[in-house]
Amino acid sequence: MAPDLGNNESRVVFMSDQNANFTDGTGLYAVDYKFTMETYANHSLIPQADDFVGVRIIGSYVAAIDFRGVDAFLFRRLGDLPILPEHIWRGKDVMSWEPSVEEAIGSGPFKVESYAPGQSLVLAANPTYYPEIDTEPPELVSYTVSPDDPIPVVTVELRIHLHDRSIIDSVVLTYSFDRGSVNFTESTEMEETPGGYVAEIPAHLTATFVEYYVNATDIWGNSAVVLVGGYRLTTHQQQEGPDPLLLAGAVGALGVAVVLLVIRQRKSS
Repeated sequence: MAPDLGNNESRVVFMSDQNANFTDGTGLYAVDYKFTMETYANHSLIPQADDFVGVRIIGSYVAAIDFRGVDAFLFRRLGDLPILPEHIWRGKDVMSWEPSVEEAIGSGPFKVESYAPGQSLVLAANPTYYPEIDTEPPELVSYTVSPDDPIPVVTVELRIHLHDRSIIDSVVLTYSFDRGSVNFTESTEMEETPGGYVAEIPAHLTATFVEYYVNATDIWGNSAVVLVGGYRLTTHQQQEGPDPLLLAGAVGALGVAVVLLVIRQRKSS
């Protein structure tokens, strides 16, 4: 269930394999799901057609289909329906139109070779069919760390570019740092941007080291650690102590907080 649905509504989300094609070589996109489900619903060709609300295109390969009522098995029934190529069927009457062999386009393992009504139907292997489930995890393409020579007492930005045969579902940055004799570990979801997946490791003024790794998972559940790294204060930097400007900023912020607290206490008294 999605947050913007009512208490008595269902949503089925379909994610198309980006390598999937129709038998004419055209890619299979979310617009094809939208066209198909709207066509089926308008002609009562799908389960619960009267409860059909609509289709939302979430991305080029992701479509969400909303229904009134709650049905845990709705996705199974909808998933068995053939997807119509929007670029072929648009403007056609699906109840009466009889496509030619060239127009009999699908996305399954076979394509129509020839057809004689009432006599024969010859099928041939679809050379563009892509039946394999993605079994490979995301791969690292490139990454940048900013600044170039990071140390624990400054905020560090990590930006990575990934490749996956299907769709990447999540990218999580996990980092560890020390505080005295105790080590701490934190995780954060990296944000997807046009320039890659981005996250920051906050500055830790008393830390002497930071170690991190990035785990990426695709929609098929394939997961891998795609990047491991770390940085630390040198022995010389540890002897010198943290940058005085950084400490001054931290002390200044603490002083402001104390002043505000005193003012609030005086007002309340």
